[in-house]
Amino acid sequence: MRMLAAVIGLSAALFASVELPSQELFLEELPEVIERLLQHHEGKREIDGELLVDSHKRFLERVDPQKVYLLEHEVNPFVDRLREKEFLRLFERCPFAIYEQMAQVCKKAVYRARSARAQVHPVDNRLTVRHSYYASSEEELLSRMRVWYLSQVCERVSGETFSDGRWERACEIVEDEIRADEQSILELSQRGSGQKALAQAILESVVASFDVHSKVMDGQQARKMRENLTKRSCGTGIEVGFDNGSCFIEKIVEGSPADTMGSLHVHDRIIAINGVSPEKMTRGNIESLLYGKEGEKVALELEGRSSGRRRLDVPCAEYTLLEGRVRGSKQRTKYGPIAVVELPGLYRAEKGGSSHEDLQRILEQGPFAGIVLDLRKNLGGYITEAVDVVGLFIKTGVVVSAVYAGKEKAIFRDLDALCLHTGPVVVLISSRTASAAEIIAQALSDYGRAIIVGDVRSFGKGSVQAQTVTERPGALPFKMTVGRFHSVSGISPQGKGIYADIVLAPSPFAVLENASSYEDIAPLFVDRLEDIEGNERKWYSSYYLPFLQHPTDKYRKHIRALREKRARRLVPNEQDPQLAEAVEILQDLLELVSR
Repeated sequence: MRMLAAVIGLSAALFASVELPSQELFLEELPEVIERLLQHHEGKREIDGELLVDSHKRFLERVDPQKVYLLEHEVNPFVDRLREKEFLRLFERCPFAIYEQMAQVCKKAVYRARSARAQVHPVDNRLTVRHSYYASSEEELLSRMRVWYLSQVCERVSGETFSDGRWERACEIVEDEIRADEQSILELSQRGSGQKALAQAILESVVASFDVHSKVMDGQQARKMRENLTKRSCGTGIEVGFDNGSCFIEKIVEGSPADTMGSLHVHDRIIAINGVSPEKMTRGNIESLLYGKEGEKVALELEGRSSGRRRLDVPCAEYTLLEGRVRGSKQRTKYGPIAVVELPGLYRAEKGGSSHEDLQRILEQGPFAGIVLDLRKNLGGYITEAVDVVGLFIKTGVVVSAVYAGKEKAIFRDLDALCLHTGPVVVLISSRTASAAEIIAQALSDYGRAIIVGDVRSFGKGSVQAQTVTERPGALPFKMTVGRFHSVSGISPQGKGIYADIVLAPSPFAVLENASSYEDIAPLFVDRLEDIEGNERKWYSSYYLPFLQHPTDKYRKHIRALREKRARRLVPNEQDPQLAEAVEILQDLLELVSR
């Protein structure tokens, strides 16, 4: 795998020449930072009027995602497409004047909202909805704010009565949380310390306007992404919930310090955290304590149904996440044992293994007559992990190629001739299956190694992201589209997704709207080593080319017969009918192949 490692680094290396912003960003740095980022973006290469209008929309939506602060007539002047040229001229003269104007409008909206919240009462209990448009009148806006605010309070108190001051306490907590969020709006300014907040808001808005997948992240989003990609976390491993005015342990993460202690239990009521009642703390305060730094301790006062009242010191430490990993089970059939494997993500950690290693351990428990590979919850992850997963089912060969903004091309190959499973594979997809997971589905289909079943199509994300969350510690956490990828057949899933060969009963995942598609390119089944130079070609000629996987129709030629068999069969009355149908299809395929 030594040669592949050199190719793997290309995506991360794209940012090496960019002086990335730190988390302390100043306004005067922004123009140069944005220009450098655009040099590496796949698609947008310069600031234009269209991008500016989109960034204005993002700026205002960042402040008011629920559409409960701003009025339609306050927003429209900043998002008028007819003013694109005017916005561009103004940006060239004074880059951030419009953003400062929007910040002033938002500040006035905050004070208006605070006045509206002061008039909320328990009897105003009405259902809240997320609005897709801004209110046209102040009366409508204030009504929205009151209903939305009430919904936040009602999350803290359940039931129809609000005795013992629970309503008042819940209002105080929610008001503190909302004001903490609003403070970040009130701090937006071109002067003094507020310019850092304004710079962050502008960069978030501009980067989000590059394309639907580029994004500057806040601390919580960056932590979640890091956990998903590395399967590592730090803290106590306690997640809390609120009910009837009380704070309680909602979840204890498997493998965390709290789990290792064995003396904490889900549903234990939290009376105090470091001596302070959680009723006097915001969710953000509580979360920052429970996701503490290595070596810290959190003093909890708890009360349990069976364990009574007690005080415990819970350590904060780095730990391996055991959830969201590859899981497999074995089933016996008359054709031999089959494995049903759920691959929920494509992760890689310095400690704690990777998705392809976890899958390899399952396959080594074989041999299996067939495999059901469940990718329905897989949103993607590392491209290199997708390559290594495909490599478990093929000998050697190209899995995916990527074309970057500067027209550089990277070819990702499986170089290991070892193939752990040569039998049929049924890949189960949903409309949520995305990105690197789509690479797996398409490549296994391209080589004829798999039948694709499930929802009509997958999500449709064929873009390559470079990110700073795991690659550049200390840099502002963001991800940005730097290229597009194509499977070995030349197909890109961007915008159109991977289509199922056999459509099953719909999954619970909604079909999501996708961006425009990329054109397909020439197939790479015949690998001409166009990116390999010098002495390296000799190695590839000896140890790679002789073992190339060639496409086969051994399994895919039976798709029509499989559809007919499935049409004659009733949908299984199972908790997960899609998975049950996928297993039935695999057994049908084994029967057809054995004839």
